[in-house]
Amino acid sequence: MTRHRATFRWFTLLATATLGGACGGDDPTAPPDPIAPPDPPRAVTLAIDPGTVRFSAFDNTAQLRAIVRDHYGNVIASAAVAWRTDTPAVAAVDASGMRATGNGTASITASVGAVSGTMEETDRAAGERRRSAR
Repeated sequence: MTRHRATFRWFTLLATATLGGACGGDDPTAPPDPIAPPDPPRAVTLAIDPGTVRFSAFDNTAQLRAIVRDHYGNVIASAAVAWRTDTPAVAAVDASGMRATGNGTASITASVGAVSGTMEETDRAAGERRRSAR
């Protein structure tokens, strides 16, 4: 019996030390470990709405909207978008929208950091009217 009691006491002592160490630190009033804040939103996709615009006359305008999404899939409404056109003679673009300036096709690009999106603008009817007015 004495041997069983000694073994039981030794097992109880070992279990108490193991479980006590696994349950936390020595100070039960210490605050829990802080949770790391989530990553700040960063742009990962950008789409331009509408995807294409077709003008019927010079100086026609269209509103464009850049839809910027972060790595969580949420829209970043406050993203600073830079707009540019590859053909200023066909379309002018800035934060307020796009304006037809000539005949042809232009690619409009919106960028936020390294992320960008592109759409096409076509101004064929306006060019036909201009040619017929000559």
